[in-house]
Amino acid sequence: CLNDLMATAAEITGEKIPDNAGEDSVSLLPDLLGTSTNGTRKATVHQSAGGDLALRQGPWKLIFKKDGSRELYNLEADLSETKDVLAANAEVVSKLTALMQRYIDEGRSTPGVAQKNDFDLSITSQSKSRQKKKGKKANASVKSPAERAREVALAADKSYAHPGFARAPAATPVVQKPTNWPLAPATPSWKASKTPAGSSCT
Repeated sequence: CLNDLMATAAEITGEKIPDNAGEDSVSLLPDLLGTSTNGTRKATVHQSAGGDLALRQGPWKLIFKKDGSRELYNLEADLSETKDVLAANAEVVSKLTALMQRYIDEGRSTPGVAQKNDFDLSITSQSKSRQKKKGKKANASVKSPAERAREVALAADKSYAHPGFARAPAATPVVQKPTNWPLAPATPSWKASKTPAGSSCT
């Protein structure tokens, strides 16, 4: 990842990264030197353009969708992510969910002082908030008997024009001709001039 360049450069130059910088940056220097034994990072967090989150650890990739649903894939056996194995791996789901929640709570995925996230982030309350929004929309779409009776009465009254359906005919544009509008093209001045009588051209 590009954000690992900060920790890598810091280790090469011997500098210490402040607690509020590079919260997810891991040095790649052991990998570059060939001295890494346990892997560079414990897990990797991804975020799609649509806002869905995912956590990868080993062969597993757990996706946290914005609507509250989740998907689990074994990338070693299914690199194209065609078979969701969430139901068959409850222990893996529980472990990765707890790790993702810890990263969110601490505002970082590397050891250090906990930091505040740049924006509100949750993998547990998204589905509840969406359910509340759906409930409000559903309640708003339910009309009372009085409202329905009024609509029926207005529909029967032919003199009533519903604002959503009645449209006034488009007005025909009227072009006002200027009072000094020429009736015919003006004659060029060079054609209007005549040769004086008695003169000749040689």
